Amino acid sequence: MNGDVETSVAIPGGAVQIYATEAIDAGEAERRRQEKRVQLEGEVARAQGKLANEQFVTKAPPEVVQAERDKLERFQAELEELGE
Repeated sequence: MNGDVETSVAIPGGAVQIYATEAIDAGEAERRRQEKRVQLEGEVARAQGKLANEQFVTKAPPEVVQAERDKLERFQAELEELGE
């Protein structure tokens, strides 16, 4: 393949050949990563706002409050995975 870098990944029953190519746009990948970061930051802020609302925490059923805490934790973990 024109000197492209090749690697193999073993899978049950065989292997998959992976070829490096210039078809991957690093700028586009970074743009998508930034979009995801902005989305996650918005979700984190929304969940934090809900959980900071005393009315929500005291009046909502405990399972709803816990679900919101779980979402916040998941969003924060996804954001952390994206890195700086």
